[in-house]
Amino acid sequence: MIVTVDLTDPHAPVMPPEMPRRLNHEQAWIISRHRDVQTLLRCKTIRSADPTDQLIRMDRRTGKEHPHLAAVLQGTLLFQNDERHQEARNQVRALVADAMLRYDAAEIARLARDIVACVRTDGEYDALATLADPLPNMIAAAMLGLEVDLLRRLRRLGQQVAAVWRFVPPLREYDRLEPLCAEIRAQLSQIRQNGMGFDRTFFLATAAVETTASTIASALDLLAQNEPLQDELRRDPNRIPHFMEEVMRLAGPIRRLTPRLTTEQIELDGMSIPANEAVILHVERAQRDPCVYPDPDTLNLDRGGPTLLAFGGGAHACLGMTLGRLQANALIAEILRHLHIAPATRVGRLTGDANRRQYAKLELRLSRLNGAAC
Repeated sequence: MIVTVDLTDPHAPVMPPEMPRRLNHEQAWIISRHRDVQTLLRCKTIRSADPTDQLIRMDRRTGKEHPHLAAVLQGTLLFQNDERHQEARNQVRALVADAMLRYDAAEIARLARDIVACVRTDGEYDALATLADPLPNMIAAAMLGLEVDLLRRLRRLGQQVAAVWRFVPPLREYDRLEPLCAEIRAQLSQIRQNGMGFDRTFFLATAAVETTASTIASALDLLAQNEPLQDELRRDPNRIPHFMEEVMRLAGPIRRLTPRLTTEQIELDGMSIPANEAVILHVERAQRDPCVYPDPDTLNLDRGGPTLLAFGGGAHACLGMTLGRLQANALIAEILRHLHIAPATRVGRLTGDANRRQYAKLELRLSRLNGAAC
C-alpha cells in the first residue's frame, strides 16, 4: 500500500522508517531505517546513478537531441563518480576553503547584523526574501564571482528544473527541461569563467544556497510556532547550535538523497538487494528513527545521537556544511537578539518536491523586541 503525505505542508507528519522495499512506480528500493541508510552511505559497492547515460540512450532511440540538459546534468556533482567526481570535489573544496577565509565567523555575524537591522517589522512579511535568502545569496554569489541578481535568476531556473525532474522521467519531461537548461547556460555565458565550468557553476549556485536558505526558513517556522523556545534561546544563546542541529534533523533541506545504483548484491538485515538496482536513501525518515532518536518527533535541545544524515556521506558528503552552519547559526542568533517571530495569518507552504524540503512561501509576523525601528 502506498501512503501519501501532503508534501506542501511543512507541519505534516513524516512517515516512520520501515524495512527496505522496492517501489515499482519509483523503479527503486526505498531505504528509510537509520542503520540501513548509514550502511549504504559507507558502502563501496554503490555509486551515484548518472541520468546522463539514460538521456543519451533515449536520444539515440528517438533521434532527438537535448544538449543543454545533458551539459547541466554532467555538471551536477551529485550524479558524478570516480575521477571526474574527485576532480570536481577538489575544486569545490578549494572554493569553500577560500570562502571561509573571506567569510569567517566575525564577518558572517556582521553581515547577519546588517540584514536584521533593516528588516521591516510590525506586520506580516515574506520571511524568505527578508531573512532566509539574503545571507546565503550574498556569500554564494561572492564565492562564485556572480552578481547577486544573476544568482537569484539561476536559483529560480533551478527550482523550475527541480519541479520537473524525476529519476526516470518520460520523454516529454526531457523536452520541457531542454529550454530551461538552454536559458541557464545562456545566463552563465554572459559571465567571466571562474575555473569551475558553466554547468558546475550552476549546480553550486543552486545547491550552495538552497540547503542553507531552507534550513534558515525551517528554523524560523519552528521558532514562530514556539514562543517559549524563543525565550529559552534568548536567555542562553549558546544553545542555538543545538537548536539548529535539531532543525536539520526534524526539518532539514534534504528529504531523499539522489539515487544510487548497486554494483553487486547487497545484504541489509537479511534482505537482499540485487546488483544493478536503484536505491533511494530517505534521510528525512531515517532522522526520525525511534531506534536511534527516542521520542523522534520532539525537538530536544539536549538530544545527542549520531552524525546527521542531512549532509549525505561518503564520497558525496556535502563540502559546504561548515560554512552553511556558520551562516544559519549567526543569522538565527541575530534574529533572536532583536526580533520576536510569530505565525502569520497564512500558513507557510513547501514546494512539494519529494527530494528537497524547500519553502515556496513563508510569511511571518515580525516585531522588534525593543520597539525600535531600523
